[in-house]
Amino acid sequence: MRLSIIYRSMSRSIAVLVSATALVAAACSGTGPADEIAVLRVVTTSNIVADWARNVGGSRVEVFSLLPAQADPHSFRPGAQDVTRVADADLVLSVGLSLEAEWLSKLLDSASADSNRVVALGDSIDPIVVSGVEDPHFWLDPLRAKMAVLQIEDKLSELDPDGAAHYRNDAGAYIAALDEIQDWTLKQVATLPVERRLLATTHDSLRYFAETYGFTLVGATFGGSMAGQEPSAEEMARIVDTIIEAEVDTVFAENAVNDRLARTIAEETGAVIIPGVRTGSLAGPGSGAETYLSMLRSNVELIVRSLQ
Repeated sequence: MRLSIIYRSMSRSIAVLVSATALVAAACSGTGPADEIAVLRVVTTSNIVADWARNVGGSRVEVFSLLPAQADPHSFRPGAQDVTRVADADLVLSVGLSLEAEWLSKLLDSASADSNRVVALGDSIDPIVVSGVEDPHFWLDPLRAKMAVLQIEDKLSELDPDGAAHYRNDAGAYIAALDEIQDWTLKQVATLPVERRLLATTHDSLRYFAETYGFTLVGATFGGSMAGQEPSAEEMARIVDTIIEAEVDTVFAENAVNDRLARTIAEETGAVIIPGVRTGSLAGPGSGAETYLSMLRSNVELIVRSLQ
């Protein structure tokens, strides 16, 4: 009886030893759970771009957005910790098209970041040009977003060849989701009469949306609006006159931008302010705009409902 107990105890000890040895050997060979996934550190200048990177990279990437939720990308300024994050990153994804020009180059210099690790997604999406200025808000067009997603896939695959199939599959699935939101948006917009498809905003960020879905922009088309600047008194008078002439009764105020301008326009024109359009940043948990896809859906529902 005693020998049987001793035997069973020795058998369990040997089994444990064999399992432990196998785990160590697997880890050393790079095939075990500890090293099964190679993680790339990705830093983005936009939380929208961060969402794209997470959808393409999945568990093989660790993504950090410099821009917090519901922040204005035009007025954002990085902190000291952001220098370290950029310095340690395997890849830095920016929007480009001068959106981050005021601060990104200084941040990259401070972090001594290799230019080969920095990708400006807007450089390859055929941007809209207004008065010689490239509009950086291309993410409001899902078709151009697809082009950016493919760039992210290519760069991740270049840095992590072993994960190329993973990135290709995830990018394909996400592009299918972008096609779906595009088809859904076209159906929603089709419910609006053409004469109601007028967008009056305080910041010229809906140009891609307007071009893609057949809307006419009214109001904030002054020179500095794409850079987040407010209009001069002369420009303000012209905006008000344009809105009155077009008989627009709705002004959309963006969440990440001060609505003082919208209120002034509404007071001068009698138009109703519609808050809640998200154009430069995702929102926090529970907002209904935590992801890029949900942000697009939220914007379309708000715009179509308000203009009906």
